[in-house]
Amino acid sequence: MTITGVNLAVAAGIVAAIGDISRFNGPQKLVSYFGLNPRVRQSGARFAGS
Repeated sequence: MTITGVNLAVAAGIVAAIGDISRFNGPQKLVSYFGLNPRVRQSGARFAGS
C-alpha cells in the first residue's frame, strides 16, 4: 500500500487475484501474470541497416 494509488481495496483485489503465491516460480512469473513486463515482439531482422 506504499505504492501511489494503491489503497486497501486495491491491495485486497491484488491479493485475491494472485491467490496462492506459491504457484509462481519466482517474482518474474508473478510480474508476467499481471502483464507488467513489457517485451518487444516483432518479426524481421534484429538490426536494420547496411
